[in-house]
Parts: sequence; structure tokens; C-alpha cells
Amino acid sequence: MERTDEKKWYLLRNDNGEWISSEKCVFLSRLEISILKTLASKDGKELHVQHGPDGSYWCYKHEVEMFNGLSEKTEYKPRKLRITKI
Repeated sequence: MERTDEKKWYLLRNDNGEWISSEKCVFLSRLEISILKTLASKDGKELHVQHGPDGSYWCYKHEVEMFNGLSEKTEYKPRKLRITKI
């Protein structure tokens, strides 16, 4: 029996030296990492950023999914700039 819908995955080594399946990882850019770190610090949580061998960055999928919900719920309120003359 042949399977045509075969999923292709590979193993990644995290910063601790453990092997992780690529299905549980999300590759991110530097900008996305900094945004997620800001959201995590506002919520009082820690984001574990891992470094790939080619200089790429990745995080665990469950952490990224947790912070993606926060960015949609945050309301933008413009602040007024007040300048006083001295």
C-alpha cells in the first residue's frame, strides 16, 4: 500500500541539546521575535527563543500560539502629546 500524503518532517536540536520535531517549531524573523518578547513581558511570561545552526530563530509552536491571541485582543488607544512651554 502506498501513501501519497506523506508528511515530511525533520529533527531540530534546541539550545539545551535535545532533539525536537520540526512539527512543534515555528521559524520566526528577528522582528517577530522582538514583538513576541514584548507581548510576553507585558503578560509576565517568558518566551524561549532557540537558535538554528544557520543563524535562524525558532520558538515552540505552543508558545507562539499563546501570544498570537494576545495581539488580537489588545486595543490600540492613541495617546495625546502635551507640550508645555517653559
